[in-house]
Amino acid sequence: MNEIIDKLRKELKKNIDKEYKKGSENFFKEDIVCYGVRSKDLKKITNDYYKQVKDLSKKEFLKICEDLLKTNYNEDAFIAIEWLRKRNNIYEEKDMIIFERYIKRYLNNWAKIDLFCTHVVNPLIRKYPLNI
Repeated sequence: MNEIIDKLRKELKKNIDKEYKKGSENFFKEDIVCYGVRSKDLKKITNDYYKQVKDLSKKEFLKICEDLLKTNYNEDAFIAIEWLRKRNNIYEEKDMIIFERYIKRYLNNWAKIDLFCTHVVNPLIRKYPLNI
């Protein structure tokens, strides 16, 4: 799995736009870590590499997504969250514990949290409504 992440990082680094990176860093109030890959390029890379992970077991898939989240790069988080969204049919109620861990440990700015909660957590809550 590290081989996939290594190739993915090389692809991201080939697509760095220094001006876009500077603009992204200035856009956030908090400090962020980003490569500086434009959205259209990031979406293409995300979709291209998803083909390599879409058939992994749930355990392997969640591991590679967590490995991406651990890097702290916004683009890595975007990729992980988009991949998680694409497989939202595999999650069970008990997986909320895993996603809570992701939120507490790795999602450190509004963009990551917003994307994660709307694309991953929201469908899970709709599938398993809380009994409050």
